[in-house]
Amino acid sequence: MGMSSTRSLNLLESMDTVRRPLASGGSYIGFRHPEDLLDPRLEAWRDAVVQTSTEAFGTDMSDVWAVRFAGTFLSSLHRFVLVFDADDNLVGSSGYRATTIDSQRMVYFESSSV
Repeated sequence: MGMSSTRSLNLLESMDTVRRPLASGGSYIGFRHPEDLLDPRLEAWRDAVVQTSTEAFGTDMSDVWAVRFAGTFLSSLHRFVLVFDADDNLVGSSGYRATTIDSQRMVYFESSSV
């Protein structure tokens, strides 16, 4: 899926995000505050997450994501990341929670589609 004018990487990078390279030549952009994905300017990115998830699972995921985007799913995450290939095409997303228990950092993935 190629970039469109409504899915600007510059917009994502101007927000409270971090971009890191991946060994594959791709990269990811991580939202420090996952609920920022609900910003009205990011509607095309939310649509792209739904499309990528649908492609990954082979079934329409729009109802699942409609519930997630309408509820507290994103605010319950520690990070939400968008995964890009070497040509900056969105190829996946993932969200994870993190907590510390008995001084041990615990991280678990709540949602992934690649």
